[in-house]
Amino acid sequence: MKTIWGELLELQTQFLAPYEMKWLNKHHALNNDVLEIGSGTGFYGANLARHCPDQSFWGLEASADFTNGSSDVPKNYRMEKCRVGVDPFPLGLTDRFATCLIRFVLQHDSDPLRVLSCLYDNLPSGGRIFIIEEDDRLFLSNGKYPPWDAAANIWKRTCRFGGTNSQIGLELPMLIERAGFALEDFNVEMRSSINEPGIFFDFFKCVMRMLCQSMPEVVTEEEFAFVIEGLSRMPPKGFCAIYPQVMAVAIKR
Repeated sequence: MKTIWGELLELQTQFLAPYEMKWLNKHHALNNDVLEIGSGTGFYGANLARHCPDQSFWGLEASADFTNGSSDVPKNYRMEKCRVGVDPFPLGLTDRFATCLIRFVLQHDSDPLRVLSCLYDNLPSGGRIFIIEEDDRLFLSNGKYPPWDAAANIWKRTCRFGGTNSQIGLELPMLIERAGFALEDFNVEMRSSINEPGIFFDFFKCVMRMLCQSMPEVVTEEEFAFVIEGLSRMPPKGFCAIYPQVMAVAIKR
């Protein structure tokens, strides 16, 4: 039976991964073996590995619950338990990977600079990090639509309550430079509800379901019902909401 986390990962990948793949290919990131930081269940990394069967993918994940192994991963993908910046870096991985992917991970770490500094110490010279994040300061709209406003408010409120830095996107250039990397590219891709109305609102509805289940003390059932019902309807004609994909590339000189 699919969990809410499984459903969210699938929707997130369906919504965001095609553009991310184009971005990674533009920078030739997938021409090398890939180290994935914060691999979670391995869903995203395994998906990349299937698209790049000639490369090896190695995920490092802090939670042992996610690293017990799954039969549904390709042979060129594996995972290992490691909280980067806290646990000793795995033997044999230092200086091995020229590409490191960090996707929606730094926002959840209490010390993202520690993570980046550890990677700087363990990547080879010329190694590059590819960071994908978001920033709720860029959750924009061109007018008032109460269900969208309520969804954005719930997102921000639950992130603050749970200790997630949902404004890390615009902080990335500073963090990258402080860790010693040289920033090569920084881009914010503004995803529009007008261009992708179905998947855009399906993604936000799924996020709301996850937040309501995980933080019932923060999200009331009335708020949840209002958002789900509202985002299931077509918004007013001409209404546009924006979700920001924040992407950065940096190199170890």
